[in-house]
Amino acid sequence: MEVEAFDTSKLPSPWREVLETEVAKLKAMKDVIAIGVAGSWAQEDTWPHSDIDLEVVLRGEHEFSLKVTEPGEISVDFGIFGENILGRLPYETRPLYDPEGVMRKELSSRGRDEFLERMLKETMEQCRDYLERAEDSLTVDPRSTLTFLHLFTWDVSEFITVASGDNRTVKRRCSRLERAVKRHGREDLLDSCGKLYGFPETLKHSKELLRHLKAGYREIWSFFKGKESGPAYMIQQPDSELWFRNRIAPVYEADARDLVWIVYIEFPFVTSFLFRNLTDRERLPLDLFVEGTTFGGSPAKWITRHSRCLDLFDMSRAEEMLSMAQELVAEAEEFSSLGLYKR
Repeated sequence: MEVEAFDTSKLPSPWREVLETEVAKLKAMKDVIAIGVAGSWAQEDTWPHSDIDLEVVLRGEHEFSLKVTEPGEISVDFGIFGENILGRLPYETRPLYDPEGVMRKELSSRGRDEFLERMLKETMEQCRDYLERAEDSLTVDPRSTLTFLHLFTWDVSEFITVASGDNRTVKRRCSRLERAVKRHGREDLLDSCGKLYGFPETLKHSKELLRHLKAGYREIWSFFKGKESGPAYMIQQPDSELWFRNRIAPVYEADARDLVWIVYIEFPFVTSFLFRNLTDRERLPLDLFVEGTTFGGSPAKWITRHSRCLDLFDMSRAEEMLSMAQELVAEAEEFSSLGLYKR
């Protein structure tokens, strides 16, 4: 795969100054042997609130770690890799500092189409796992069923976006999917994903959902301090204020649809860490709302807030939504078979 170096001069101010400051700090560290840019800037697909994603390679063997920072109004995330796990570098990474050529060698050794095909296969396996868990929970707890369907939809939306040949994203998942499917006249795929997230009813209540997430963050944030397992941003940052200001509020202001999707994926994401810390479970249980409310304190409040957000759904339609998701996964696989992502 052809690898193009990242040109810092193309960044506008103030992103350029922030990037140069962070890269200078990294270069001064003796064990840093390569730095690359990934995410929206690497893909030249930015928006007014794009953060900076830096991929950092350390000499020797190291497990992957993520460092999230809010140095100002621009967020900067660092993916930390050892030489032993270069295969995990994001496929869109563009080298910025690579004097020994380790990053370029790894990226150039990949066949882009084969890499994306493997990524799509792994994503589809995860989608099918969520569907199985949604079906298993149907007779146990319909709220858990909806939660697994939201996790499914989050992944299948990325699957469809990448399969279409478009760029993946996190914060703009719905609006990016819209752009991707419109290119190929498949707005029906977007409609199906929207319905699984409760559109149009949940969209009408997007401001309420935003308030729930903001309040929930304030309640749960300190729980993860000192914990080995938890969302990196909650462990590493003192409180939720800058995170919410820089990363969540702008999403709502730009496109409320994206915010609704984030709310319904963020609650189970954080909940999965609660179960890891408070029980011996590595995965969300099929009756997570029954088990979760027994936690007490801020974890119980977080589960309750999630449940209140799900009040916007008609629980009697859980089985119908499961059927919709099962049809969607088949359509997504058929769509990917067109090979639109290939060059």
